[in-house]
Amino acid sequence: MKSILIDASDEKNLQVAIKEEERLVHFFYESNDKKSIIGNIYLGQVDHVEHSLQAYFINYGNEKNGFLPFSHAFKVLRKGEFIAVQVTKDEKDNKGVTLTSFVEIKTLLMIFVANKVKNMGISKKITSLEKREILQNWFNEKGFKESLNVIFRKESEDENLEALDQDCVNVQKILNTIEESYSKKEIHLIREEFNLAEKIIRDYYKKNTEIHIEGHLKIKDIIKNRIKIKPHKDKQPIFEKHEIMDQIEALYSDRINLPCGGYIKISYTEALTAIDINSGSCKKVKNIDENSLLVNLEAAEEIAHQIQLRDIGGLIVIDFIDMNSSSNEQMLEETIKLRLENDKAKFNVGNIDKFGLLSMSRQQIRTNILRSTHSKCSSCKGIGFLKLPSIIVSSIIKNIRIVAVKDGITKIIVGTRQEILTHILNSYKEQIFDIERSFNINIEFVQSNHNFQINYLQNGKLIEHDHEVIRKINEGKFALKPITYKKHATENLIKTNEFNRDNNILKEDLGLGLEGIDLENLDHANNPNKIEKISDIFDIASLSPMQDLYFEKNSNTIKKSSREKSQHINQSIKITQIKRLNKNPNEANVYDGSYYKDTNALIESLDSASNLQLKRHQ
Repeated sequence: MKSILIDASDEKNLQVAIKEEERLVHFFYESNDKKSIIGNIYLGQVDHVEHSLQAYFINYGNEKNGFLPFSHAFKVLRKGEFIAVQVTKDEKDNKGVTLTSFVEIKTLLMIFVANKVKNMGISKKITSLEKREILQNWFNEKGFKESLNVIFRKESEDENLEALDQDCVNVQKILNTIEESYSKKEIHLIREEFNLAEKIIRDYYKKNTEIHIEGHLKIKDIIKNRIKIKPHKDKQPIFEKHEIMDQIEALYSDRINLPCGGYIKISYTEALTAIDINSGSCKKVKNIDENSLLVNLEAAEEIAHQIQLRDIGGLIVIDFIDMNSSSNEQMLEETIKLRLENDKAKFNVGNIDKFGLLSMSRQQIRTNILRSTHSKCSSCKGIGFLKLPSIIVSSIIKNIRIVAVKDGITKIIVGTRQEILTHILNSYKEQIFDIERSFNINIEFVQSNHNFQINYLQNGKLIEHDHEVIRKINEGKFALKPITYKKHATENLIKTNEFNRDNNILKEDLGLGLEGIDLENLDHANNPNKIEKISDIFDIASLSPMQDLYFEKNSNTIKKSSREKSQHINQSIKITQIKRLNKNPNEANVYDGSYYKDTNALIESLDSASNLQLKRHQ
């Protein structure tokens, strides 16, 4: 079950979390002091043209000019000319915003891009040919302008054409407003983007997604009229009720503990993000190579998850534990690619080099969670980070409420730094009074040297409230639950020795080898762990493309070729790669340039090509 959880209980900042099963998959934070303006549309004016940077600098009404690359301008501009632009990146350090003149307007069902050659796109996730034809015909009949691009999102598959028509009406009003803005000939904001919660709902809502909101936040009718939003009425904070408070706090730690006992360390620098994998206390497998693979596989899954959760962008270098098998390295690369395939950001994953390093790049689509919730330390000039006062106060109030719902609580004592105390007294006094009245308790604040500590009186006994998730992480006492993914149609990752116990397979690379598979007796397998059909062989072979596989004529089995035997073309057919093409288990592709509709056609081709008379079980 997927849930979008919106915490608007603090009017000074907004937090949105997306939860799937028991894991936090996305977290967004925005304060009133530092709101994102990505998506805002302005009528700007060309301040100057910088040919050396291949860009225009646009005055859009802020202190710093915006950066508009030549490639993002739909026409050649001159100094002083007015142009409608949209923000694609917020300011960062000394850099101004990045702009585009290809204005993008998103709805729940479609994406419209203005100032581009007329074209239409349909999400690859819409697989029904009938539905794709309906959308194509609808697009052709609408008579859109020659400068408008339309992309149908997956959500449009289940909607009727009336809903698409309504979206068109709403978008046309925005496009008309943009055109009319040119007549004013003055720099101004044309359209403000949705608030954070509305953007997340629009971009991440899928069928059967539940949406819960705590606090008072205005949601536009265009969203409320189509999607059911449930108010959170429990006395516990919404994130605590849905058991993700600790996972959110763990985002601020540079260490992630793995279920196997290993751990990951993440280090941010100006040039790149370095991720290091350590085996820690993992000794589940006696063989050092198998133990390394086990830790690396868990790390690869978690790293792909954390990269998206923390929105880590730019150059990322991952230092895996050294392994001797090139096929195992290939497996790690494929695992990361597979787990990033639904990432909304663009990415490029390289290969593991001779030093055991995997380099990849990823587009950053929002401000990194660490930068959005922390400020640079004034003592070390930015080498370290301090959590923002607003984030600390938000955590204090949530933890006060967590303690307050316990039975027998009469008093809560909060110790925190002087500047945090001042922040609470100036901005959160009424909220503290409301909690005292609601739970009939007394809350006392005292000065301390910590971000915050909480003690409480319960039935006359003073008890310390343990909220320090990062301390538990560093002590190895807090680990995230294993990631559970929906079964992928092309996926058959083998992480343990389970396949090695199958007597139809010789032990090779943790079960990835295909040596010794008896085709003649393949369908006689009674053990549920045994391979039962040819297509299962393709599953395994697709995970080890580094292996050279062939059918041996005499023994009628699949074998892995060594360098000395790689020329045995007379006795075998050599398959350099077998890879599943799509969701149909009977469709496979052998890299000889031919496509085979089913496994029988594949085997017949193999027979014909090598004069092998493979026995088949009737």
